[in-house]
Amino acid sequence: MTDSSAIVERLVAARSPFAGFGRRCADWRACARAGWRDPEFRKQTADVLAPDRDCRESEKPADVFYLFRDTPARREMLQSGDFGGLAGGQLFGFAELRQKGVAVDCNLRLPRISSVRETVAGWIEKAYAPRTGIGLGDVCSVRAHLWQMNRARVVVATTDNTGLPAARLKARGRLRAPLVYVSVGLPERIEAAAAISPARAARYRKRLACVDRFVAYGWAEAEWLRRWLGDPDKVRFLPFGVDTAQWRPKDGVAETTDVLGIGSDPKRDFDLLVEYARARPTATVRLVVGRDCAARLGPLPPNVDLRVDVPIAEVRQAIAAARVVALPVRENTYSGATTTLLQCLAMGKAVVVSRVGAIRAGYGFEDDVNLRWMEPSSGESLARAVDGLLADPAARQRLGAAARRHVEENLDWNRYVRGIESALDVGPKTKEAT
Repeated sequence: MTDSSAIVERLVAARSPFAGFGRRCADWRACARAGWRDPEFRKQTADVLAPDRDCRESEKPADVFYLFRDTPARREMLQSGDFGGLAGGQLFGFAELRQKGVAVDCNLRLPRISSVRETVAGWIEKAYAPRTGIGLGDVCSVRAHLWQMNRARVVVATTDNTGLPAARLKARGRLRAPLVYVSVGLPERIEAAAAISPARAARYRKRLACVDRFVAYGWAEAEWLRRWLGDPDKVRFLPFGVDTAQWRPKDGVAETTDVLGIGSDPKRDFDLLVEYARARPTATVRLVVGRDCAARLGPLPPNVDLRVDVPIAEVRQAIAAARVVALPVRENTYSGATTTLLQCLAMGKAVVVSRVGAIRAGYGFEDDVNLRWMEPSSGESLARAVDGLLADPAARQRLGAAARRHVEENLDWNRYVRGIESALDVGPKTKEAT
């Protein structure tokens, strides 16, 4: 391959709806120098003025277009096509629907290119969110893929980060495809906005009324949305799931940690576990947390082993090595440490978790049957539940076995995929590409 051919091939591969006008002009000049007689030069010329044209001609419309929160892990999975492994649940059924013959596409498949628009949007978000109590979301990603979304049978926004800008486009009539909005903490965001400006919260309610369907993984979140929107039929509660084949008990692993805490979301209450460890210096406590959570912890007693941003395979190993998993969570509508909780239950572990609204109902959890409840923000309740399990190996074994059975029968990943497919009202592809 000649140098000029390699340059043209690289430019073709790098075409992206995120590219600004200046970047497209620079690519056009590079293509002209590499070979203005090349047929791709004409396409590059068209790309300067109409960047969506080539994609429209070469790509078929999707049945389901996913809007994901942009993270390195998701982007790597979607660009490499490697959807298996422990982190597959981050794609919310994308891979399984594709396997069933549904034409799926998403906002993370094409390269994301920094531009003036991205920089300005970041400045606006930093100023807007603290002042209003609610963010604008990933506006650039959603707008860059509007042409693809409007050709889809249905669009699903998997987080508020993409759902809020998609709802804004829907309310303005720019997004014409049906929109399914997966709410993950929307009540807390709306209440924060209402505390600052009730009028702004009312405007959000009017805007979000244009969404075709809401899906919530938290029971209390679904109930709140039904009351707030005044349209119960528009909101569907869907319990999250876990891949019980990937997350299963590991034989032959020694339980070397007394208490394990895992998580990275802001509702985790790891201070309770730190205080527990400080009051019991002979107990071994391991915390596997995100960087932001670690920064909020402060000084730790010597019997706490802190691990930050570890690979998911090491998380599974840490679960296997724990006698008790403790997941203290502050009261909220959407998170009961749900993903981590289901993974630990699937691995047959005895789990102590806060009895918060997100998981208090809808998941079939029962105290001393398949887990142990603790009261949110109560160190005494945490200590009582954890101490009881550490002192009773038979109870740990009984709870762990029942937990595994419960998720296999009621909260398996395949059941979740069927639920999300039903919420999207999609089946095998039947329409012709346009």
